[in-house]
Amino acid sequence: MKRLFKILLALLGSAIALVLVAILVIVFVIDPNDYKAQITEAVENATGRTLTIEGNIGLTFYPWLGLDLGKVSLGNAPDFEESEFAKINQAQVLVKVIPFLLNKRLEIGTVLLEGAEVTLTRKPNGGTNWEDLAALGGDKKAEDGKEEQPKDTTALEELKIEGLDLRDAKIVWDDQQTGSRYVISDLNFSTSALVLNEPVKLKLDLALDISGATTLSGQINFASQVTVNPETQHYRVEPLHFAAIVQGNKIPGGKQTLFLNTQLIDVDLKQQTLTLGGIVAKVMEATLIGDVQAHHLLQTEPQLTGNIELTDLNLQKVFKQLGVQLPSDDLVKMAALKTQFKASPTKVNLTNLHLSIDDNQLKMSQLQVDLKKQTLNTDALSLQVFGVKLDGQVTVSQFNPPSMTGQLALAPFNPRQVLKRLEQAQLLSTLSLPDPALLPLETAALEVSQFK
Repeated sequence: MKRLFKILLALLGSAIALVLVAILVIVFVIDPNDYKAQITEAVENATGRTLTIEGNIGLTFYPWLGLDLGKVSLGNAPDFEESEFAKINQAQVLVKVIPFLLNKRLEIGTVLLEGAEVTLTRKPNGGTNWEDLAALGGDKKAEDGKEEQPKDTTALEELKIEGLDLRDAKIVWDDQQTGSRYVISDLNFSTSALVLNEPVKLKLDLALDISGATTLSGQINFASQVTVNPETQHYRVEPLHFAAIVQGNKIPGGKQTLFLNTQLIDVDLKQQTLTLGGIVAKVMEATLIGDVQAHHLLQTEPQLTGNIELTDLNLQKVFKQLGVQLPSDDLVKMAALKTQFKASPTKVNLTNLHLSIDDNQLKMSQLQVDLKKQTLNTDALSLQVFGVKLDGQVTVSQFNPPSMTGQLALAPFNPRQVLKRLEQAQLLSTLSLPDPALLPLETAALEVSQFK
C-alpha cells in the first residue's frame, strides 16, 4: 500500500510538472499578440461584428496565471449610427493554478475592467443593436433535438474572487422609440473578496443623465457590506450608506438631496422575516428615523411593526417646492411626527401618536383602522389648534356612508384670540369682530358626553 501511495504521488507530481512546463512554454515562448488576426476573425465569424484589438495582450505566470488585455472594441450592428457597440481600455484577470490542481479550489484575483463603455440603442421601429448577440445565446440542442444537459459543476468545491474593480465605465441607453436617452457615466464599482457566507464590502459611484420628456441629472454614491447565504436563504446588509444629488424637470423644487443610512437590513426567506434597523433618511430637509420588522413576508397578510420619527420638516419649503400656494406664509412652518405602528394590508394600529405643526398638536394613545371592516377607533384623542384644545374619543363604524359615535370636550378658550389668530393667518380676512362692549367673547367651552 505504501509503495502504491508513493507511485500515485509520483504520478501526480509528474502531471503537475508537465502542466507547469506547458504553462511556462505558453507564457515565455508564445506571444499572444501574434494571434490578433485569428482572434478577430473568429469573433467576426461567430458574431458578424468587427473586433478591434488596439492594445497589447499580455500573459503572466508567477505568482498568478493572468491575462492583461489592452484597448479592445466590438463593432455595432449594421444600420446603427454609433460605430462601436462596446469597448474597454484595459481588462485584467488573474487565476491561481496550484490550489485548483491540488484542492479543486478556484482562486481568482481582483478582476479589473477599466474604461468599459456599452451603447444600447433601440430604433424607432423597435429594432435593437443587441438582438443579434442575444440570439447567439439561445438554447443549444443536440443533433437528436434534445436540449443539451448542463455540465457538472460540482468539481468547483470552492470559488474565491479577491474582488471586482470596475473603473470609469459608461452605459448608454438610447431609446429612439420614446425619444429618451439615459447615460450612466463615471461609473466606479469595487468589492472586497467575494466568498459566499462571508461579508463583502461594496462601493458604487456614478453620474446619471436623462434627456427627453423627463430630464434628470445627478450624482449617486453607495457603500455597504453584504453577506449572502443562498443555502439558508439568509441575507444581511450592514451598514448601508446611500446619497444622491439630483436635479430635473420632475424633481420638486428642481433639485433635491437624498441621504439614506441603515445600520442593518436582515432578510431571512426561510423564516419570512425582514429587519430594518437604525434607519436614518433625509429628504426635502426633513429627517426620518426608525426601525421596522416584518413577518410572514411571503404570505397574503404580511405583518409590519416598528417605530418612526419625522423631524425638521419645513412645510413652507415643501409646499413651495410642490407649487402649493398657501393663504399666508405664517399659516404653517415646521412639522414633526412620532409613533409606533403595527400594520398589515387591511389593518393599521398606531400607538403613542404625536403630530405637531408649529404649536398645534394632535395626540392619540391609540388609533386603530380596519379597512376590511371599515372601522376606526381612537383612544385618548387630544387636539390643540390655534389655542383651542379638544379631548375625546371617536369611533367610526363604517366609512361609506360615515357613521360615528364618541365623546368630545372642548376646553375653555378665548374666542377673540382664536379669531385673531385665524385673521393673522388670512383664513378669516373678511371677518369683522363685534365690539367687545357688546359681545365680549372672552371665554367659551363645549362638552358633548355622547354623539352619533
